[in-house]
Amino acid sequence: MPLKLTRKQKVLECVPIREVKVRLRHHWRIEGLPNFDFTLRALLVWAQDAGFLPSETDAKAIADFRNDMVHRSEFNWTLMPDQTLHMFDLLIRVVVKLWPE
Repeated sequence: MPLKLTRKQKVLECVPIREVKVRLRHHWRIEGLPNFDFTLRALLVWAQDAGFLPSETDAKAIADFRNDMVHRSEFNWTLMPDQTLHMFDLLIRVVVKLWPE
C-alpha cells in the first residue's frame, strides 16, 4: 500500500512502503504527519497524539530511557525494582489501550 509523501508542502508523490524510510531521511514527510521522521521519538509522539498511549505517558521520557539503555557509555544501567515495575506497568497499560478486550 503506497503512502503519500510531500516535500516542502508542494510536491506530492505516492511511494511504496519500502521507499518511505529513505525518502524521510531526505526531508520528505508523510502527508498529514509533518513531524514524523521515522525516529522512535517521532513514533512515540504520534502514538501519544493518536491516543494509543496512556494520557500520563511522557513520550520523550520513554525515548530517553530507551536511548540510555541502548547507547550506554561507560557503565551498565541497573534498574531498581520500582523502575522496572513502572516500565512493566506502562507496557501493560499501552497493550490494554491498544487491545481493550
